[in-house]
Order: sequence, then C-alpha cells, then structure tokens
Amino acid sequence: MTEYVNMRFPADTGYISAIRLAVSGIAGKMDYNLDEIEDLKSCVAESCLLLLCGQECDGLVLDIETGRPLKCRIGAQGAKPAPGTGECGEFNEEISRLMIEALSEHADFLEENGILKAISFEK
Repeated sequence: MTEYVNMRFPADTGYISAIRLAVSGIAGKMDYNLDEIEDLKSCVAESCLLLLCGQECDGLVLDIETGRPLKCRIGAQGAKPAPGTGECGEFNEEISRLMIEALSEHADFLEENGILKAISFEK
C-alpha cells in the first residue's frame, strides 16, 4: 500500500540532518538496504543544498510517496534569487546535480525563470 508523507522545514541548512533522518527512517520501514538508504540520504541532502544555496526561500517542503520506487520531492517555498551562498561556502551546484542524477533512478529539476523551485527523484 502506498502512503504519502509531507513535512515542512525552515529554510536553514541546519535542518538537513533532520530531513536526512526522516528519509532514512521511511526507507528503512520500506526494507531498503543500507546502500540504498545512503543514496537516498545523499540525494535529499544535495537537493536541500541546491534549494538553499545561491537563492533564498521561505522554507522547504518534503513530500514522500512510499513503495518501490520511493519517490521524493523537495520544494522551496517562495524561492527567489539571492546575491551569495551565505553559509554554504564552497557549494558547487553542478556537482550536487550530478550526484542526485547518479544516485537516483530518475531525477527532475523544476526551474521557473532561472529559479530552482523543486527537485524530484526516486530510488
């Protein structure tokens, strides 16, 4: 049976570990193996960095559809351009995108007018 999980988080990189933990717990419940769980955690962390670094937003929304594949969508509420990366330091957008594409079965980056609005992936 497919279940749907929805969580909201402040727009703060300090919450990435909590988001990773949530995805890990749900994937564990779905009997994903350790390697698959680590891939999902990496994908969700890189997605958060993409949405929080180089642009501003009001918050993050995590939507998960359970099952095989596990489908994740991380959206940025109120995303808008920002002058710098702030607390993100040496963040590299290209590497984050490549990691998500390499570690997931399918990745989609939703952009509007040059602003990244959401990232979806499944594993």
